[in-house]
Amino acid sequence: MSFLSELKRRNVIRVATVYAVGTWLVLQVVDVLAGILSLPDWTLRFVLLIAALGFPFVLVFSWVYELTPEGIKRETEVKPDDSVTSATAHKLNLTIIGLLCLTIGLLLANQFWYVPTGEPAAKAAAISDVDSNSIAVLPFDSFSSDPNNAYLASGLTETLITMLSSASDLRVAGETSAFATDARKSTAEIARELGVAYVLRGSVQKAGETLRVTASLIDSRNSNTVWSEKFDKSVDEIFAIQDEITDSVFAIVVSEMLGIAQDSRPQRIGTTDITAFDLYLRAVNAARPGSFEALETAEQLLSQALSRDADFVEALIEMSSIYLSQISTGLRPPTPGFSEAADLAARALAQRPDSADAAILELEARSRADLAIGIYESTTEIAEEALEILNRSPNSLRVIMSYAGYLQFDGEDEQALALLQRAALIDPKNPRVFQLLGGAYANTDQYGESRAAFRKSLDLEEAQPNIWASIANLDYRDGNHVGFIKNYKRAMEFDPQDPELPFEVAATLYRMDFVEAGDEYLGYVRDIDENSPSARILEVERALALGETETVQALTRQLIEDGVENRNDAFSSAVFNFVLASSQRSQLEEALAFLESRYPEFSDPYREGVPPKIGSARAGIEVLLLSQYSEAQAKQQADKLRVLLAAFRIEVSETRIPQAVLFLLENNIEGAIAHYRDTILPSRPFRTLRHPERTILSLEVSRPLLEDEAIRKGLEVWNSGLESAREEVARYLASNDSAI
Repeated sequence: MSFLSELKRRNVIRVATVYAVGTWLVLQVVDVLAGILSLPDWTLRFVLLIAALGFPFVLVFSWVYELTPEGIKRETEVKPDDSVTSATAHKLNLTIIGLLCLTIGLLLANQFWYVPTGEPAAKAAAISDVDSNSIAVLPFDSFSSDPNNAYLASGLTETLITMLSSASDLRVAGETSAFATDARKSTAEIARELGVAYVLRGSVQKAGETLRVTASLIDSRNSNTVWSEKFDKSVDEIFAIQDEITDSVFAIVVSEMLGIAQDSRPQRIGTTDITAFDLYLRAVNAARPGSFEALETAEQLLSQALSRDADFVEALIEMSSIYLSQISTGLRPPTPGFSEAADLAARALAQRPDSADAAILELEARSRADLAIGIYESTTEIAEEALEILNRSPNSLRVIMSYAGYLQFDGEDEQALALLQRAALIDPKNPRVFQLLGGAYANTDQYGESRAAFRKSLDLEEAQPNIWASIANLDYRDGNHVGFIKNYKRAMEFDPQDPELPFEVAATLYRMDFVEAGDEYLGYVRDIDENSPSARILEVERALALGETETVQALTRQLIEDGVENRNDAFSSAVFNFVLASSQRSQLEEALAFLESRYPEFSDPYREGVPPKIGSARAGIEVLLLSQYSEAQAKQQADKLRVLLAAFRIEVSETRIPQAVLFLLENNIEGAIAHYRDTILPSRPFRTLRHPERTILSLEVSRPLLEDEAIRKGLEVWNSGLESAREEVARYLASNDSAI
């Protein structure tokens, strides 16, 4: 008898078949349970290894032993006439048929209708719901022996993101999110986090002047590599490598895989100067925290890049953005800052007319320049242009964030919030997106969500002074003055050059009559810039805390004479306190004459072309002038103020004063009572001393408001809250934690 025949007679082949099919079924069950029970990734491999190790032993066992009615016996001990191998063979055949039927059933179920429950089901659904027209470029690995060459890998990654993002047919995960991914995770896991169908990853190795770049495009839905390439070129050919990778990926994903007509092409990087390109990459990285130092460093690096290549489009765009950020933080004056930012964006547009980023920056600089000089009507037209840009480039984060600002300016806070929520889906690990999202939540009175968004931003980039300040302001709103101080101190740690951070703490301490503690922070502001508006306004706050009315009048008069900026309401508060102090010294008419001589438009500020700070300051003092108005004059001022507020939502001293002032100008006492009762009093559990909203209630014209029981109770809540806060702050100031 041949060896093969003997294998068949002893049922070795049948046992092997049962074992193999049974092992496959076991693996399917383990695969499902691994997802449901969150078993380790190696579980399936371990089961397969055990099965493989057992296979030879099963074969040997089936050769040596035979299953008889009396039990298992060695094959040599069974007489040929007593052997039941044929009956065993029949049973094994039935078992094989049953297992095969079960296998086919599982395959059909998996193919047509079955999706495992629990986490695997969620993952399968997430993958199937992913937009096929989406990709993430993960940070390329750097295998160069010199760590100073690591920027080549990060630079290549950033460039590929930029180039692919220029194609309107393709949604590209944001650069910040791509760089924040955990390299230890699988491609499929990262793709799920970023919500993309394709992932591009690779490596860069520099040896001397030779550059080796590998790149692979992976379909995350099935983990298949759809394209892979290796490049060996000289370092100065890095731009050619970028172009070749981008063209290949774009062609495969957009044309071959998706069948989308290539109406647009990836945009080439706007320089061939590798040193300029390196300086640009370093500038983008340096600017991320948004501090004074970060923005100044980025500006210096970009200046060097543009000195090498004046037409470098990406550097022009980034410099325009840096200028606008510097104006927002007070580091650069609005004049000529806005026109400089607009010029840079216009230069970029001249080189690349279809650049959405350059176009939106040029619009933003232009609209903010118009607002600074009191031209409001152009904002509507500019917002319409911005919407057209958004429609052309719906996935551009810069465009989305800018247009959200226009919506907020127009009072469309809910729409702005929805737009920024979409931005967070596009770039879920971008701290700037969550900074703006936090502000949008606050604008819609969703303060818990606002705080969570700010915290998310800090989780992604801790060294953001503006986010710490935003959280501090939420603490202040919640009545947590100690949290307010602590978080502003954290902001100061990350931006020691910004005088406006210690200013906020000093001003609050002075308004709570903690003069000595306020002096410490005033000293900090003076050390940074003793002539800054922040330092000068704090001198006024200090005099107010000490009750030095004559000093207040002199200091504010000088600020008005010098035309101080209205950052932190410096000009508005100077005018308010100047007029109030003058009124207390029976010099109200002289004060008004001085204001109108220095600013002739002060007599008629509610019209197009008047700088907003004039209208804002005048709106703040209207309540102080009521005794000077006839009924007809008061009504006329109210009508003019309504027109201004409709054009531009002026905020005076961070309050809702304008609406209260309107009611008082119109002698609408019931409206003023309702506004205080329903809007102002519930907005915070208390107010600091000498706050304009308190001041209004202390004036003779507001006496009828105090006759309302709800107003009196609201003031009692403010006063008790203020007293509790003062006790809390006093304990904190006495502790070791309070040192600057």
